[in-house]
Parts: sequence; C-alpha cells; structure tokens
Amino acid sequence: VESGLEIMCVDVFDGFKRVWHVVNVYAPPVNSADVDLNVLECLPDMRDGRWIVGGDWNAHDICWDEFIESDDGGRLLIKWTDGCGLHVLNDGSATRFERGSGRRSVPDVTFVNGFLRNNCTWSVEVGFTSDHVPSVLEVCERNSQVRVSVKRMMWDWKNDDWDGFRYFLSRVADIFVWACMRLKDVEDTEVEYCEGC
Repeated sequence: VESGLEIMCVDVFDGFKRVWHVVNVYAPPVNSADVDLNVLECLPDMRDGRWIVGGDWNAHDICWDEFIESDDGGRLLIKWTDGCGLHVLNDGSATRFERGSGRRSVPDVTFVNGFLRNNCTWSVEVGFTSDHVPSVLEVCERNSQVRVSVKRMMWDWKNDDWDGFRYFLSRVADIFVWACMRLKDVEDTEVEYCEGC
C-alpha cells in the first residue's frame, strides 16, 4: 500500500461453515507522520461477522499503551476503530521491550468486533529473546476454545532459546489438537449459540 502500511487479510473457514476475517497490519516505525492510517478506510465495515484485526501499528494511545504518550497515529487508530465497530483487546501488558534500556511499549494492538468482544481473551507470551513478544488471542465460542497467535515472531539467532521454543511449540500443538477434537465433538451434536463460555 502506498501509505507505507502493509496489510494482509485472510478469511478462515471453520468446521461450522463460519468465516473468520483476520487482518494483520504492519506500520513501519519510520516517521509515523509518513504512515497514512486513513488507508484503513478502504477496508469493509467490520460490525457484522467475526473480525480479528491485529498487528504492529507503531501507534500509541492511552487505551492500550500507558508507557508512551499518545500520538497522532494512536488517535487516528482510535477514530478508525470507533467508526468500524472494533474494540481493543490489549490488557495494558507491554508487547515490546527496547533492548538496552528495557523501555516498555505497546506497538502491537489487537482489535475484535462487537460480535467477538465478550468471547475473547488476550495475553502475551513472555520468555522470548525478541524485542517484541507474541500476542495470543483465545476465542471461546460455541463451547469450543481455539488459541491463535496473532503476532509474527522474529528469530534472534544470536540469543536463541531452543528449550523455550520447543516448550512453546508443544503447548501450541497440544492446544491445536485439543481444539480440533473439541470442534469435532461439537460438530457431532447440535449446539445452541450462547454468550460467553
């Protein structure tokens, strides 16, 4: 996108023939005034369906980042999300730790629409050697629970932690297998939709 943003949209179809719209955005940390968040207006209205929008926005607002003062990018992002019915899931935890100074910030923000708002929990996975920590979104709907990492992980080959990496992958694999088995169980029975789990 000419605005400086990188945007990727993917539609995921689950076992219930539902569509999950997942949007990932990267706004480079260069002069944030050069990144035009207004390009997000070209995305469809996100009030209906299942929308997950996340990424490294390099934009700051008190709604999700108490470590760094709000900036123009954060104000534009709040205006856009308010206009299309998205809600911040971040709980205030830092998603980035500056090397050297240890300064914390939250450039990685995850939003969902109102349909998913009460069915999601958000957290960070700590213990990685990258300056960004993975954000984890757990969706609980129709008595099934699925855990999805919404942060692209960058490899730090100089300070690798293979034991931590193996442990993380084994947890993700266990959760994935459990979620698939649970979806199969739910598919085999008629389940009414209920708010919350």
